[in-house]
Amino acid sequence: MSRHFGARIRDYVERGFRTIALENAITRIEVVVDKGADIVSFLHKPSDTDVMWHRPGGDRLAPFGTIPRGVDEYVFVDGYTGGWQECFPNGGQSVLYKGAQLPFHGELLTAPFSVEIVADEPNLVAVRLGAETMRTPFRLEKTLTLRSDRSVLEIDEQVFNLADEPMDVMWGHHPAFGPPFLDDSCRIDLPPCVGTTARAEP
Repeated sequence: MSRHFGARIRDYVERGFRTIALENAITRIEVVVDKGADIVSFLHKPSDTDVMWHRPGGDRLAPFGTIPRGVDEYVFVDGYTGGWQECFPNGGQSVLYKGAQLPFHGELLTAPFSVEIVADEPNLVAVRLGAETMRTPFRLEKTLTLRSDRSVLEIDEQVFNLADEPMDVMWGHHPAFGPPFLDDSCRIDLPPCVGTTARAEP
């Protein structure tokens, strides 16, 4: 890190994983690029509040999270430490697609992402992250941008089909919010729509 004011970016190793932090006076966002480019912290600095949920005990030491160990939901749960994941090219249960067994919540959960810093100025920092799936022919790239005067993380993503035939995808995000940000006073405002809710049993 070359400066301590405005927008800034750090590249470091935490618990064996390469990590990128984007920061300004309001917000600090930590991304574990060696493990699915998980957003593991989204900190509002004035109130010292991290909105992400964290598993007690924190992240497992590398290389636990970088070793694919099957396709079912327990692989995801065993390595799950909270934060915000990318579900691609499928979400939910493991599925068989064109002869390939795709893991629960997709192939990128434990994938290492490439890193390219595309902007590093006091008014704006941006990093481009990319990874290719192993069982399907896709490349996903996303650019994360943080401006010096905003608490908004801008995410610009695109997917490339590397095959010579059409491919279907299910593409989603898996953010997990937790205390102290999340409590009984929270509410979600939505436009008119139809939805379902589920509450986990204690």
